[in-house]
This record gives sequence, structure tokens and C-alpha cells, in this order.
Amino acid sequence: HTLEVVEIAIKRRNTKMLPIGANAEKQNEKKDLWTFAIFVAALLHDIGKTISDVDIMLYDAKHKALGKWSPWFGRMSDVSDAKYYQYQYNASRKYQQHSLLPLTLLSQFINPVAIDWMQKESDLFTLLLMSLQGRCAEGAIIADIVKYADSESSAKSLKNSNNNNSPKSNQPQLQPQPKSLADKLLDTLRYLVLETNLKINAPGAVMFTTADDIYFVSKVIMDKIRDSLNKDKQKGIPFDNSRMMDELLQFHIITPNQKGKAIWDCKLSGGGFKKPVKLTMLKMPLEKIYFKAGGNNDYDDDYDDVFPGDIIEQT
Repeated sequence: HTLEVVEIAIKRRNTKMLPIGANAEKQNEKKDLWTFAIFVAALLHDIGKTISDVDIMLYDAKHKALGKWSPWFGRMSDVSDAKYYQYQYNASRKYQQHSLLPLTLLSQFINPVAIDWMQKESDLFTLLLMSLQGRCAEGAIIADIVKYADSESSAKSLKNSNNNNSPKSNQPQLQPQPKSLADKLLDTLRYLVLETNLKINAPGAVMFTTADDIYFVSKVIMDKIRDSLNKDKQKGIPFDNSRMMDELLQFHIITPNQKGKAIWDCKLSGGGFKKPVKLTMLKMPLEKIYFKAGGNNDYDDDYDDVFPGDIIEQT
């Protein structure tokens, strides 16, 4: 996944004239510097998961436990007597924590001379630091490119996850890393919105958008998510919609209502509705699906206009 994100990010970067607003001479002069900074951001975008998402134990040659290890301690290979490692997923992890950690590991992966080279370009280095800290708004164009690449890779992985069931050659098949239920749900939601023809912002639609948020008709979207996951033969999918909504809520993918629950009671009027309609909905920040482009406040071209009517949250 990381290698694919790097590849997509570099291709995306090559379609941009950076830094934005600079003349052609300066853009050409700084071309390699910007490409390298985006490479670094893409390479490290998920590296925090080795700290936040997994617990790692080391063992000696006789399989005797040497204790827990973390990237905080440096290289695993430097641990005396360590021959084997074992990891397990941390069930109590905080979903957003991994995105805050890449900066802490920057110097373990990137040569200090290269870091110093980037730091000399103050504006660029600031954007990289913000991106590596998970501060996407301040990370502007660098964070946007990595987010785009991450989303593209996740969508491709979801669509192709069933393609390796019948090997086409004698070459060993790479198996995808297991994903949490929350990751599967978010990836599927992005896929449904960005890659399928969901009806939006009109009577009978599945989703309605405002300038900042998306409102999904709760039962319809959850049924579509389950159908898509089952079609791809994903394992561990709950039969109960409320279980999946709890997962989305727990990992801060959807916005809780005033009582801390997943469901919002909303009244929609205008925008094609002949009379007001009451719907039970899930609310999500727009940026969870659509990514801002070009370092400004505009979203990518695949984002449609907002619902022209009113969405009133009932209390």
C-alpha cells in the first residue's frame, strides 16, 4: 500500500506546477526538492501504525521472549539476541493517532542531509512538517496529494481484493495486510461515493452535502456498505447496522449527534422536495471523502454542488 501511495503521489505531483504562484524558472529550479518532499510525506504517511496499531514482541533464537519493542527504540536489528518478532493488532487503538506520529520517525528513515536540504526551503518544509503531523489543512498541497494517493490506493485495493483468489502464474502471490473493520467501512464508503453512481442532493438520494458535511440516509447507506463488502467476500462484517455504525462512531469517522449517538433526525426541505421530509441520517465531515485541492479551500473536481435546500437537524 505504501509503495503504491508513493507511486500515485509522485504521478499526481507531476501534474502540478509547484510551488503554486511561482514563476516557471523557480518552479523548474525547485522541482526535485518538491518531488522529494512529497515522496517523504507519502512514504511515511502510515508509518505511525507501527506504533499505534500493533504491539510487537521480540524473541531470541530459542523463542524466548525478550520483551516488547517499538520503533521509538531505534532499529529492531540492533536489539541484542533478537532473532524473531511477533505482532498483534491493538484492539484499543485510537484510529486517528497513527496520522499524528510520522514526524517523530522522520530522522529514522530520512538522511539528515536530505532533511537539512528540505529545511532550507522554509515554506516547503513547513508544509511537510504539518503533513507529517496529520495537520492536513496546514499541510495544504503536500497533504492533499498524499490524501488523494491514499484514497486511490485504498479504493483500488478494495476493488481488487478478490482478484488474487485464482493465481494466474506460479509466481508467489502477495497477500494484502489485514484491515480493521473501521478501515474497511471507510474504504467502502469512499468507494461507493467516488466510484459508483450514488444519487445525491435530490429527492430519493442516498446522500446530501453541505459546504462542510455529508448526510447519508442511514439505513440505505449501511445496507449498501454491507452489500459491497459481502460482494467482495470480506470477512468479519456484522449483520447488524447498529454494530457498524458504532464502529464508525468509535473511530471518529462519523459525527455524533447531541447525545453522542450515530443517528441524526433531520428534516429536509426545498431542493426539489415538494414538502418537508424527515429522515434518519449519518453525518460526516466532507473532507473524509472529498479532498481539498491545490492548497486552497476548494475541493477536487469530483465533488458536486451542495444540496440547494435546507437540512435541519432535529433536537
